[in-house]
Amino acid sequence: MIRCPKCNKQISDIPGSRCPRCKRKITSKDVGHIVCPEPGCNAVLPKSSVYCPKCGAKIRSEGIDEKVNKVMRKIEKILESL
Repeated sequence: MIRCPKCNKQISDIPGSRCPRCKRKITSKDVGHIVCPEPGCNAVLPKSSVYCPKCGAKIRSEGIDEKVNKVMRKIEKILESL
């Protein structure tokens, strides 16, 4: 559930739905999601997505901090299993 950006009523966070009070259409930007840029896919994804799980399109590049954190988590899991 989110609050309508126009009238502040609590509403569903499903993109494409409408606010029952002011009839504003809820977009993926309102709920913190992005739409896959691949033509014909249009899957709604979390902003943190790197790849689209539906079509495999690359959404954004991982930053160096994200890559380092991913490697550190893998190293920690390996060390915990020893």
